[in-house]
Amino acid sequence: MAAVRSKLPVGSAPWIVSERRQADELVEQEAEEFGYSVRNEMEWLNEHMAEIFSSTQLYVRLKRTRGSTNNTQGRDKRL
Repeated sequence: MAAVRSKLPVGSAPWIVSERRQADELVEQEAEEFGYSVRNEMEWLNEHMAEIFSSTQLYVRLKRTRGSTNNTQGRDKRL
């Protein structure tokens, strides 16, 4: 591609087409790499969130604090 680029006069229609094609290829490659990265992050997040929500400790804690506010939690402990 470098040989072709050097033969084309800068600013000519073929030069513009060549530059545009190279820019499009670069953008496509970057978007593909970004998509791959996002998929990996989402898979990791889903795995860890499933682990958190399947934990019985979370369920017990939510059940214990259900319907209480910060003010009533202290009062419940004193009773």
